[in-house]
Amino acid sequence: EDFNDMENTVMQVVKDKVEDLLKGRVAVEPMVGNNNTNACVYCEYRPVCRFDKVFEGNKMIDPKV
Repeated sequence: EDFNDMENTVMQVVKDKVEDLLKGRVAVEPMVGNNNTNACVYCEYRPVCRFDKVFEGNKMIDPKV
């Protein structure tokens, strides 16, 4: 039963994200990695998204939370 609940939750999150993508809504929220590195270091799209925590609404996601 717990697995089914978790599966339903994951499926709903995936559906919501796909719906957002199809509507053109894409949040820029890179993850913080080990040693305070982040996904931006490896991202090929940095020049396009121009993520910077200085701007309102830009935030890093901590997967440990």
